[in-house]
Formats: sequence, structure tokens, C-alpha cells
Amino acid sequence: MDPRFRILPRPKGFSSSISLLIRAEKTPDTCQNIQPGVEPINIFQFVKFKEQRIVNFNDYLHDFPNVHVLDLFQQICITADVKHCQNEKCQAIRREMINAPACEWKCFRDWALVTMSCQMNSKTQGLDLESWKWAEIAHNLSIVATFTRRDKMLAANVDLFQVHELINWMVTINSHLHPSFEPHSPLRTHITKQKIVEATQTAQKVGICQNRLWNLTVGGGEREEVDLPILMAVVEKHSTQFMKHRGYEDHGICTAGVCCFNNIDNTRVKQLHKCSTKDCEELLHFPLSELERPYERFTWWIDDIENTKNIPYIATEKSQGQYMAISHVWSDGTGGGIQGEGLVNRCLFKYFQGIAKELRCTAIWWDTICIPVERATRQNAISRMHENFEEAAHTIIHDQYLVQFPWTDDSRPCLALLLSPWFTRAWTALELMMSRKGKVSVVYRHPNDPGRYIIKNLDKDILALHPAYSSRSHWIASTLVSQLRGQRIDCIGDILKILKTRSTSWPRDLMVVAGLLAGHNPKVNTPGFIAQITRDIVLGLVEIEESFLYHGHTTMTEKMGFSWCPFSLLDGDILTNTDRPERVYVDEDGAVSGNWDYRILDKEDAVNVRPYSFHISVDWKIRVALEQWESCLLLRNTHNRKGLALLVVPLDVAKCEIGGIEYVVLDCQYIGTVYTTNLRWGDSYSASVRLGKLSKHPTLSAEEITNRYYDTKGCRIYGRPWEDQLHSIKQARKQYSDRVATSNHHSF
Repeated sequence: MDPRFRILPRPKGFSSSISLLIRAEKTPDTCQNIQPGVEPINIFQFVKFKEQRIVNFNDYLHDFPNVHVLDLFQQICITADVKHCQNEKCQAIRREMINAPACEWKCFRDWALVTMSCQMNSKTQGLDLESWKWAEIAHNLSIVATFTRRDKMLAANVDLFQVHELINWMVTINSHLHPSFEPHSPLRTHITKQKIVEATQTAQKVGICQNRLWNLTVGGGEREEVDLPILMAVVEKHSTQFMKHRGYEDHGICTAGVCCFNNIDNTRVKQLHKCSTKDCEELLHFPLSELERPYERFTWWIDDIENTKNIPYIATEKSQGQYMAISHVWSDGTGGGIQGEGLVNRCLFKYFQGIAKELRCTAIWWDTICIPVERATRQNAISRMHENFEEAAHTIIHDQYLVQFPWTDDSRPCLALLLSPWFTRAWTALELMMSRKGKVSVVYRHPNDPGRYIIKNLDKDILALHPAYSSRSHWIASTLVSQLRGQRIDCIGDILKILKTRSTSWPRDLMVVAGLLAGHNPKVNTPGFIAQITRDIVLGLVEIEESFLYHGHTTMTEKMGFSWCPFSLLDGDILTNTDRPERVYVDEDGAVSGNWDYRILDKEDAVNVRPYSFHISVDWKIRVALEQWESCLLLRNTHNRKGLALLVVPLDVAKCEIGGIEYVVLDCQYIGTVYTTNLRWGDSYSASVRLGKLSKHPTLSAEEITNRYYDTKGCRIYGRPWEDQLHSIKQARKQYSDRVATSNHHSF
């Protein structure tokens, strides 16, 4: 028998008292679970009991229809042949795993700790193959948890949520040890539904904004809303602390979709005092007129502002030395306030001055006093705002919610960071992403003195370092922060999940941040700047998610390039982790090409197809097109589960070049998005389609043009044939964009 396969015995009935570990001799110097050179165990394929026939998991469930998921877990653990381990190194690792999830099925928790400690020991010895063997075991458990039917999970005599969290702990460690490891998410909605309800109730009771809470699940973690019970368990345990330091805002009327404090103009908030009386009238004047030099970055020296007589002076980009950049929220009163341009409460500047000196910085970059006033230079400075954080020696995060939150050496400070107003702002997200790793610090309240602050390094002190040794809540919270700061912008969805869960004082700033996230320097001094930023981002990405075309909004143009694209990038939808977006190619003229399944319409379809639209003009355009149903096609993605399709009009058959390869395409005009839930697709075919290249009236029916397409010889687009050339295409477009920006720079 192939040693990679194990016999999964006939289910015997679950018992929580049965040990899952195999007894073995005590060998303190060696680990009996480490067998170098053994292939990974694949329990996703089994050998049937008393038969030498390999079958799949579904066949096993068919043979034993009444088996409970706990019985399956138990049999897999025993079949994995994990032995009691007395090895000193493995035991030392196990002792460090004190924060592993609790589980009332004690035998399973013991088995999991032994399995993971031996795996980590094998990894430290450089035995990657052996380590992968243990990864495969955790992977098999997650498969069972993911695909087992609901009826096989009912009437459990142990807490299934705890069992699944322990499995997820194992899977997370494997993902950390092996970055190429692709786990299944082992928690299902029917297991966690009540836990999620209780989590939202805890948030309401403590006063946490429901919108802020649910935004953590949008594209954040792999498990999305399933992480909420773990995070809110910490909040519930320390409810007094989170309730006491939740800030001055009352989020009682906020909903999961709307925070009532988003998009409020915070530029007119009275400036914060840091003096003991909270009402000192000493103001420090920063002459902002000295900043009116284009394409120059300024900071302010701090060493010479020790008394009221000294006048602040600027440090230019060439002479500023090590400076500290301040990432803050204006709603706290750390913005310009209402006292006049360039006027700052002396006590507030002195507070930041002290932090800068503590971090050994000689200057400060603070948008309140470092952004020019004159319109042109101000817009230029805003378009380069992110560079100030990229070049800073240190970035300090200041949020009054966190300043009032006492530091503790556990998951609470990291969770407080997630729930703070600072984490909800688009500008601060950009600032974190641009700041140097290891050089970001957060201000908390001193644990022993309410009148003092304490500075903690984000990477060294706040974020969890390893999933095996940290609590689940700490690792989940840390992952959400780390995913934001390490986010690569490879697609539109990467931008949307950052910005659609955040806000700015001025709504138009969201598009400015979108441009900066994508590496562009957006210009906002023209009426069409939103469309221009959208166009620049799409062209710079080269390929985008096919799902972006199903938007239901008015398009940027009626014909030709970008006639399929919404006016604003933010009109796109955020995808969930269950979506499987295909990619399509965007050429330099704004035409989009890809592979779709298509269906030719008949007369009855004109009645069954309904417009998906957010504007009456879009609805009208679709209805008019359907009057000539013989000229229309429906396009859809095989993985589209929302019942949506693209309504297009085929115009001609042509050839296009992508990455040096010529393809035959069906040139079509984009009409809009439609619901097809009342439509039986029947037979459908695949075609390479290009949208937004031609502008003319159809002269043939859709059937005639598609027949011509199939009669034309040449390559078709399947998958992402341009993937190998993607980098070079992006580079070429980036160089062109930079040349245009340089030209604009010299003409400034």
C-alpha cells in the first residue's frame, strides 16, 4: 500500500475521553513524531475499511451516512498516528503555547498541541518535508470541517466552535510556517451564527459602532465575519475598560452600513489642549506663507522652540534631518482648528515636540502646519502627502481614544487600535501603508499614571509575532492591521476594501487617496478629476477584475474607450472571499478584453431580462437595446453567483494584440448589466470579447456575427495569456505616466 495513504477505520462513535495520541517510549533526546523523508499524509483520499480501494471523502460519507463530524475528527486524529512526545525541545515549544484556544474536548487539544509542537521542532531542524506532513494533517481536518454537511454537526456534546477554532489555530500556524500553504476556512456560518449575533450584541452594549465593527470583516481576514466572536470576547471580558475609553462619540444610532460620524467636516473642530488647565490661550504662530514654494517638502525644527520668544522656522527637504511625521485624526482637535491659519496651541506643539525628542527626531512634519495655503501649491503638497510618511524617520499615531486607553501587555491595545477613529480614516490608512516598517509608534496612556503617556512600537510591542504563541484575538487583530500596512495594490478590489470601509472629511478626498494608493499623483483642479483618477488607476493596473464591469452606473463615456467603466472607481463593489474574480485586460485606449460565456437572446429573453441599474438613464439604455434583441448578446462569468450578466451588442470580428500575441476577438458595444435570474441559460458558448474599441451601428444580427467569429482562424483568449508580459506592460505605462507628470512639473 502507498505509505502516503492511511486506512480510515469504520466510525466507532465519538467519545471525548478517548486519547488521540499513540503511546510511545520516552525518548527525551529525540522526537518520535519526526521521521525524515516521509511523504505527507493525504487523508483526503482514503482506503476503504477492509478493502484495498482508494476512494474519495464523499464516498466515505456515503458509506457511513450517520457519522458525526466529531467522529470523523476523532478517526482522522487517530489515523494520523501522532505519538506522545517527551522530547525536550518539543515540550519546551508546547509550554510556550499557553495561549492556544481553549477546548472542552481536552484530548483533542492535547493532540493538537503535540502535533504543532513537533511540527515546529521539525521546521527548526530544517526538515521541510516532515513539517509539510503535519501541515497536511491540519489541512485534512479543515477540509472535513469545511465540507461536512450541517446535519452531521448537530447535537454535539462538545462546543463545536471551540473545536473549529483549535483547527483554525493549527491551520494559521501552518500558513505562517509555509506561506504557500493554502488552507480551507474551517468555520461555517451555521456553526458560528449564534456566536456572531452575540458578538454584535456585545458591541452594542459596550458602545462600539456597528459600522466600525462590520468594516473589520470586509475583505479583511480570510474568515471575514467569523472573526468577530473572537474579538468581541476580549471586549466583553474587559467591557469596563473598552466602555470607559470609547471616546466622546455616541454610536448608538449607527448601523452596520452607516456610521453617523463619517464624512463630518472635522476641519472646524476646536484645537486640542494638552495643558493641565485645558484652556491656555498661548498660541504659537507658524508662518505658512514661507511654505509657498512648489515641489518642496517642509518640516519644522523643534530644538529652538523652548521659550515664547523664539520664532519657529522651517527645514527644507535638503536640510531637515531626521523628522517625525504625525498621523492623526482632525476630529480630536489636532487639526488647524478655528483660531486662524498657522496658529497652534503652544501646549499641543510642545506635547508633540516632547514625543519627537523621545524618538530622537529634530523636526516635525504635521499637516496642520506643513501644508501651504495657496491653492496650487496646496494641491501639489496634498498630492505628495504620502511621501512625507515614506521619508520620515518615525511615524507617530495619535488618537485621543488610544491616548486615553491604558497600555496592557496583551491583545487589548491592538484591538483598541482597530476600533479607534484613526483606523476608520482613509488618509491614515495611506499614512500607515507608506510608513517604514519598524518605525511606527502609537501613543497610549501610561498603565500606572493616568497623567502620562507611553509610546509603543507597532511592530515590536503591539502586533503579535507568531500565531503559535499569541492568543487568537491578538493574532486576528494583528493580522487585520498587518494586512492594511502590507497591502499590495494589484487590483481594484485592493483599493475598494481600503476606501469603502473608511471616510474622509471631504468625500472627494477618497478619490485622491485612491490615486495615491495606486502610485499616481492625482490632480484635483479640474471638474473631471474623479474620472481622470479612475482612468489613470485602471490603465496603470493593466488588468482588472471582470466583476468591476457589473456596476449598474452611468459610464465614463457612451462610446469607444471606457464606455464600460463607471465614472468613479468607488462605484465598484467589494468582493467577498467566496467570490472568484476573473481578470480582463485593459489596453492603452481603454478597451477591455477577456473571455466570457455568451448566450444569444431570443424574443422571450427581452421580457425575462431585467436591468440592474442605479440611474434611470442606465435603465432606459438597457430597455432600448432589448427592443432590438436580435442584435444583443449576454456575457457572463462562469463563477458569477449573483445572477448578473453583461448586455452587449456585437459589432464586428477583429484582431487585437496583447503582450506581443495576436488574438481574434468579438468587438462589442457595452450596454449595461442585467439580472438573469428568470432566464434559463441552456446552451452557452465561450468567446474572446473586446468592449470599447468600435463605435458604429450593428449591420448583422448577433447570431451572424458570432458565426463569423467562429469561422475566423486565430488565437483566442483563455485564462490570462498576458500574465507573463504583465510586468513589462505595467512598467511601460508607468514610465509614460511619469514622463507626463514630469512635463506637468516643469510647466508648473
